[in-house]
Amino acid sequence: MLNVLLFPVLLVAGLWLPGWLLGRALRLPDTTGGAFLGSAAILLNLLLILDAGGIALTLANIGGALGALSGLFAGIIWRQGRQRTPAARTPGPVRRWDLFWLPAGIGLAAITVRASLDPLSGFDTPFRWDFLAQQVFRTGRMDFYPASESGDFLNYAWCDGIAPLVSGLYLWAYLSLGKIAAWATIPVVVAQAVLLFQAMGNLAGPPARPLAWALAAGSSVLLWGVAMGQETGLTALCLCLMLLFLERHGEAPGAGWLTWAGVAAGTGALAREYALVYPVLGVLALRWQGALRADHRRFIATAAIIALPWYLRNWFKTGNPLWPHELGGLLPGNAVQTSYYRNVGEIHSFLARPELLGALVSLLLALTLVPLVPGVVAGWTTGLKARPKIAALATVFLLWLWSLPHTSGGPAYSLRVLTPALALGAALGAGFLAPRLQGGKRLLLAGLLTVAAIDAGVRSLHLPINPYVPWWREPAHSWRDFSRLAARWRDQPQWAALAAAAGPRLILVSDLLCHASLVRHGAHALPFFSPEVHFLFRGGSDFPASLNQLRALGFRFVVLTRHNTFQDRQLAGNDFFQALAASPPVLEEPLYRVYDLYSPALPAAALPR
Repeated sequence: MLNVLLFPVLLVAGLWLPGWLLGRALRLPDTTGGAFLGSAAILLNLLLILDAGGIALTLANIGGALGALSGLFAGIIWRQGRQRTPAARTPGPVRRWDLFWLPAGIGLAAITVRASLDPLSGFDTPFRWDFLAQQVFRTGRMDFYPASESGDFLNYAWCDGIAPLVSGLYLWAYLSLGKIAAWATIPVVVAQAVLLFQAMGNLAGPPARPLAWALAAGSSVLLWGVAMGQETGLTALCLCLMLLFLERHGEAPGAGWLTWAGVAAGTGALAREYALVYPVLGVLALRWQGALRADHRRFIATAAIIALPWYLRNWFKTGNPLWPHELGGLLPGNAVQTSYYRNVGEIHSFLARPELLGALVSLLLALTLVPLVPGVVAGWTTGLKARPKIAALATVFLLWLWSLPHTSGGPAYSLRVLTPALALGAALGAGFLAPRLQGGKRLLLAGLLTVAAIDAGVRSLHLPINPYVPWWREPAHSWRDFSRLAARWRDQPQWAALAAAAGPRLILVSDLLCHASLVRHGAHALPFFSPEVHFLFRGGSDFPASLNQLRALGFRFVVLTRHNTFQDRQLAGNDFFQALAASPPVLEEPLYRVYDLYSPALPAAALPR
């Protein structure tokens, strides 16, 4: 009970207070969004420092470091005396646009419902974003991430080099609560949603703020992209705040907004590696503003101070700052993962499957039209004034096209990358439409957007499984069917039984969800990506010899998933796995098979020692 009472206090103390005190110490304007991003960046970099020093990542140690840093900032503020910190510009009262509060409220409600009743619903969260937070909570360390050496893969199965910004926020939520519980992440996700809507409205301008929120609420992709609990809520928030702070810097160059813009750019680069383009977009915006070169340097330096430590750590640990991206062989990577993504790209290629192009157009029209079209029209007609927003929107769209062949979840799942572009589209479109709406037009648009928000809100709950669901014909809770099935699959008693049967010996798994489930039960599981088993993928391997090598390495079981398009393609020409698949498993389930390497049915079998 005490943990629950302390939870909100500790959460705010870690995710808002350090950034707010930093802003005060640097005499920057007050901004809730900047304080949140600054706190997130401080938390991540403290995790890196503590882990590098071999200090356990516990509540006491992380909280002590945050407390000491906050105390330092408070001391600086005290020494500065009562000099007033510049106040954030007041957006102004909402008068004529109050009708647009209704669709905006529906959109925020949809995000809150998904984040509360189906928290961390992204396909990847059970073995990536949330799983990393859980593993750091359990082990008190992060030296296994990014996974590059065999021992790393015992704790984390995927070859990721993404900075653990999202995972760090969830880790602090779990530490604040004193245990792992998905509901602890609800305030983290909802706070991002509220701050994003605030940023969109401020970008649109005071008269158009509620209209921007209403346009955003009309896109199920934007609502889902924030609620799912992965990186896209943060990438959207960082980009919108960076552009907003740069605009305010242009209006008041000496007020300190440039530093906040650098914080947003650097934090965005930590949210996902493709957001390394944000500082570049910021420099372009400054150039179009006619800013001084000193402003360029200050902006770049601020972003670099925040983001560079992670990429240097990646470089030191893996030899590749952008791990595992090989950039055409220029940098080291993971050969098995590279092969996996090659298969994903071939399966999702427009050349191999021309019908995908039509599917993408259909998805865009159905799920992104409301904020995107007004944004594009506004960008086309506004001209030079909106260049930074237009350039950012176009860049995000290109990043989405680049991500398509790398997204295992398919075209619908890839749309989440567009979340920042949709947020910018809502801001641009609202600023364009607001002066052109009079009388009945305003009432008509509010009605249409309310209908659009209802459809988008409910449809966002069904994403990405069924984008075209006729939700009015479905049971009210049908959108949770997939998450219930996934939870039952993760909680199967077979995982505990398999972990107990393996004991101290290793289990080779083809699926990352299998790895996460087994690790939670204390098993020593390794994925295909572990360098220790790469010899199985070099071709021409002798089946009995490979079996004996696996046994010598300490493996007892192999778990192969069934009906997995990407895995089936990757293993189709693999002699070892084809021979293993032709052997009788010791356990066969609808979605996976388990093979005992010491089964009498396999060559040269003997009882494990």
